Amino acid sequence: MDYEIAEIKPSYGEKLISLFVELLFYNKQSGYSLPELARRFKCSKQTILRLKDDIERSFGIEYEYLDDQSDKRQKRFRLKSSQQLHHPKSPGLTEMDVNIMEMCHILTRNMLGDKLFGEATNAFFKSKVLFPEGMEAPPEHFASYSLGTIDHTPHHETMHTIIQAIDKKCVCRVSYQGLDDKKPEVYYIKPFKLFARKDSIYLHSRMTNEPGKRYREADDDTVLAIHRIKEIKITDKHFSPPEKYDFEKAFNKTFGIIKNKPFKVEIELSGWAATRAAERIWSQDQKITKVKGDKILLAFTATSEKEVLEQLLLFGSEAKLLKPKSLVTAMKEIVKNMHVVYFCD
Repeated sequence: MDYEIAEIKPSYGEKLISLFVELLFYNKQSGYSLPELARRFKCSKQTILRLKDDIERSFGIEYEYLDDQSDKRQKRFRLKSSQQLHHPKSPGLTEMDVNIMEMCHILTRNMLGDKLFGEATNAFFKSKVLFPEGMEAPPEHFASYSLGTIDHTPHHETMHTIIQAIDKKCVCRVSYQGLDDKKPEVYYIKPFKLFARKDSIYLHSRMTNEPGKRYREADDDTVLAIHRIKEIKITDKHFSPPEKYDFEKAFNKTFGIIKNKPFKVEIELSGWAATRAAERIWSQDQKITKVKGDKILLAFTATSEKEVLEQLLLFGSEAKLLKPKSLVTAMKEIVKNMHVVYFCD
């Protein structure tokens, strides 16, 4: 039996946040009534009243009422326009806080794509209501270089769907075309986390049962490049995340987002490549040893032969791969083929 594509209903927490955003950023001069908000958020008046009271308790805010009804449940209300909306136990934003927020906002532009960046910009502008009076973030301090990077604008809806699926812990049906695939293939996955590497955004996930077929749960996780997902739909099947899920342990211990069997790498580097390599983290157990002249010996643990070879090609003739022997053989083959391309016309 196939999974049905489910319509995800907003949780109480999502309604709470949505109502708070409505009252905080779109606070109508005419105020709101419980029936009006119940229709807007597709719930009962009692639920709106609970949400309203929870917002008041959580953030210490006050409402003002706009008519003479004796029963507050019948009155139109809005947030008091003069109050400063800071959590009572939270210190105010500093000038450096504001600068860091603006920097993170601007520097992610080339990765997010125009639509998601527009949403981030909108959210940032909304947050300005929390800035101390007279404080502004100087956007002229920061910029983002976008040429030669992946444009994630066409994948705006894909990322929205993934975020929703992760939040609801729902299995997804994915049509995905890998770099070497001639056509897309369909998978069913448990989505765990979105993460970024260089100019790309990836989804850490795990394969799961395909409807109508017997399937052994995969031992290894799957990493999908967002820009290679052709279609993604949320199903009505839920999953439980792995016990003691630890992204840092899974990904940030060894070099390579493709997680095959770990192997040791040794590279001799000189000149600018030695300087650049020494500035970076390759694995948690890496060792950098100075040898004669301007050379260094870099040793680290990797899980992806393809990514190691890709990095070596960036270093060009300033790098010499020493170990493992199987990868040295593969590198020699690449160099031989490049020689044919450039010198054997």
